[in-house]
Amino acid sequence: MFLKLYEPLLVGKFCEARDPYLAYIAYAKGFCDEELISITNENSMFKQQARYLVKRRVPELWAQVLVPDNMYRRQLIDQVRARLLQSLHDAKLLAGGRGCCS
Repeated sequence: MFLKLYEPLLVGKFCEARDPYLAYIAYAKGFCDEELISITNENSMFKQQARYLVKRRVPELWAQVLVPDNMYRRQLIDQVRARLLQSLHDAKLLAGGRGCCS
């Protein structure tokens, strides 16, 4: 709610040292991709980064984080894999154990 009144980039910068998760929320709401990737890498918030990337579906963003020399690449891939497997599991449960994922 408060982000409608404030600039997400400014709120995120303010929150970075105080609470990285709040900075992540501000950057995600404002689609501040570069800042979000930076704060999630620096604070090992790969689950949040994976969630954001899957939700955004921007190929250029994926290309940026999956470059071979990204030192956080493996952690991110592990989290994306875990998130997608969880989504498949949830879909299977919703389908009653049959259907698309059985």
